[in-house]
Amino acid sequence: MRALETGLPQRVPILGVRGPDGVVAWSHVVAVPLPSRGRAARRVVTVWTDITPIVQRETALDRSNADLERRVVGRTATLEAMAAELEPFSYSVSHDLRSPLKTICLLVDSLLAGSDEDQSVPARETLERIQVAAKRMDGLIEVLLELATTARLEPQRAQLDLTAIAHDELERFALSEPARRVQTKVRDGLVAYGDERLVRTVLHNLIGNAWKFTACTPQPKIEVGAQLVARSDAFFVRDNGPGFAMDHADEIFLPFHRLPQSEPFEGSGVGLAIVQRIVGRHGGRVWAKSAEGVGATFFFTLPDL
Repeated sequence: MRALETGLPQRVPILGVRGPDGVVAWSHVVAVPLPSRGRAARRVVTVWTDITPIVQRETALDRSNADLERRVVGRTATLEAMAAELEPFSYSVSHDLRSPLKTICLLVDSLLAGSDEDQSVPARETLERIQVAAKRMDGLIEVLLELATTARLEPQRAQLDLTAIAHDELERFALSEPARRVQTKVRDGLVAYGDERLVRTVLHNLIGNAWKFTACTPQPKIEVGAQLVARSDAFFVRDNGPGFAMDHADEIFLPFHRLPQSEPFEGSGVGLAIVQRIVGRHGGRVWAKSAEGVGATFFFTLPDL
């Protein structure tokens, strides 16, 4: 026995002994050598502590955890299958809706193009309202199609110059509103790996939000950069617009969900949902930091190849 050989107490954390009835009893065993008047120990005292109830509870817990894990994996697979079925369905429905809607728009445009003598003022106003509603619905279908498309596309990764893409997008917005004066700053040397078209869509939506929500800011500022987060680069788009309370930080990525402070600004409420899906398809994540009255910063990561 090891205790006699070393002269030191030995412990066996767990030892199973099967009884005559076939049931295993579990014990914690300590063997203590007894000194024998200066000579090497020849006897050992063993102390057995019954830990069967503890082992049984741990075994039951392990089984429960394993069962729960199997159920979670099964449920996740079911949800993923449902989502995979829903995406082509939503794409098909959105696509098919555009045809009759375009017909409505063409008919309304044709009626409005007629002479005023053929229409009363109330009738013309009604047609104009139909025209506005139809165009708004067409815009919603457009973003639904974009949302469905981004969820289905497999990113074709390559090295990207995010600095150049950010400058391009800022120039596009500046050309769309030449009267606006926005102070912009883009960090040099921003490089990432991703699908150029999809990542451009991410920056287009984030910069577009910053451009839109700084419309009422006296001295609007938009910054595109990167900072180290958990030992990897996180790119960001920052503005000094109205911001929002962090209590709503998770809600802003829900499709068609708009915060109360967003109501004065036009938008479908889908842009950030598209951003989240694209970043997720690249294996990254997106999040926001903000406070009311101090602007907002949107971060996203694009893991390397």
